[in-house]
Amino acid sequence: MSPATLAAIGMPRTMTTWMKLVLLVLSAVAGWWGLSSFDYERYLSPTTLAQWLNDAGPWAPLLLIGSMICAVVIPPIPSLPLVLAAGAAFGPFDGAIYAVIGAEIGATVCFLVARAWGRQALSRVMKTEATFGQMYTEHQLMGVVFFARLIPSFSFEVSYGAGLTKISLKNFALATLFGMAPPTLAFTYLGSSVVSAQWPLIAAGAAMVLFFLAMPKILTTYQASTFARQFLGPLPAPAAVPPAKSGIPLPINCVGCGAAVGKSKIFFKVTPMFRSLLVALLLIVGRGTGWAADEHGASHWSYEGQEGAAHWDMLSPAYMACEAGSHQSPIDIAMPRHTQQERLILHYQSGLVRALDNGHTIQVNVPPGNELHLNGRTYRLGQFHFHEPSEHHVDGRTYPLEVHLVYQDPKGHVVVIGVLVEAGSPNQSLAELWTMLPMKAGELGSEHPFNPQDLIPPNTHHFSYHGSLTTPPCTEGVQWIVLRDPISMSVQQIAQFVSIIGHNARPVQPLHGRRIQEE
Repeated sequence: MSPATLAAIGMPRTMTTWMKLVLLVLSAVAGWWGLSSFDYERYLSPTTLAQWLNDAGPWAPLLLIGSMICAVVIPPIPSLPLVLAAGAAFGPFDGAIYAVIGAEIGATVCFLVARAWGRQALSRVMKTEATFGQMYTEHQLMGVVFFARLIPSFSFEVSYGAGLTKISLKNFALATLFGMAPPTLAFTYLGSSVVSAQWPLIAAGAAMVLFFLAMPKILTTYQASTFARQFLGPLPAPAAVPPAKSGIPLPINCVGCGAAVGKSKIFFKVTPMFRSLLVALLLIVGRGTGWAADEHGASHWSYEGQEGAAHWDMLSPAYMACEAGSHQSPIDIAMPRHTQQERLILHYQSGLVRALDNGHTIQVNVPPGNELHLNGRTYRLGQFHFHEPSEHHVDGRTYPLEVHLVYQDPKGHVVVIGVLVEAGSPNQSLAELWTMLPMKAGELGSEHPFNPQDLIPPNTHHFSYHGSLTTPPCTEGVQWIVLRDPISMSVQQIAQFVSIIGHNARPVQPLHGRRIQEE
């Protein structure tokens, strides 16, 4: 209809306030539905992200930095899974450096966007001149930014909010860097843990934004209140008549050389707030190094009782992934499975080996020269060990024993080949090794020649999936290859292992939508 027709029937030419409100509510509902339907667990799992970074090769650092920029600039994409994935893919130090670079760039972008357009947009929405933190000093605003950076979930709120204040870009960047680096380093030490976006964190971030938006109005309205005086200081004293200035300034001379000293600027002032920031920095760094020591320490665990598999995550912060991880091993390899063309190229040779009772299993370290070639990468066999009963199940079936051959490439990527063992005829290849098994934890058996090829069945058809270590710290990002055909060991050989080690199999873990490939 034409404007004249609209005027004739009395309908407004523009949307009314109620129509705007309805559209706002509908937009909020649509946004909530979209966010709630997004599978954070699957797509933002640190394990998935770490695998993505590992597959990126030399481009991985740039991809991580770019992803961190997006996570900071575009809410509510969580940055914590990226930080954890950085620790898993690059190690704590390098991962923290890449994550901080990306987060610093992203925070600066948010700050500049808010500084350029945010205040005008906020003034239009509030229909009044928007003031944000105008009563705070630069040091106070730096303190707010610093302490807020200790909570990485609030990155985007702080960055955009700081752009609405009078804080300078230099001071914002410094407060962001010093506030973000310590917790980022601490979180990269927990690179195998899973921290996904949760609604309480998003709601807390929104509440934080509203709080800072309301603060100037609250402080202006209730200037004389005790709460306001905590931020603004004591009420100003009545203006006094300034004293008459002397026409001739008194010279100030250097005590050592006698030269006149001119008036200079104070480049940096050690204020009480700065001292508080230093104390907080030391506490955060101490907390991070404490986590690191605990992760690499010898937190005792077992397969039964209060230290059993059901309680591993409570024994140490480094073991959090045992409970929180979404890509844990072992699993039940059940239908449906997806066909793939992934051939194993194995090279083994005989060498002198010794069996070690490490308190949890019999582990046999092997010399160099045993390799696996998979997807263009070369992995070196470091050791193999045993679990009773089998940790992996196949279509619900468990086996009496399972052998794990653990491989690693120069970048630290881990592949484990699982070989199922069924009870039957004695295994002649293991017979000599079995006669030299250590009988106590920490003991080494006698040295003798062994070829790992004897652990591999003739047919190497297999199942593969992405999982984790099956023992603490349950680190994810492990490529699992479970051979379809079992090998044989006698009941007596299996019983001898149980008499020394006992039962040492972790229960199967949820699949969480992972794809199982079959070749």
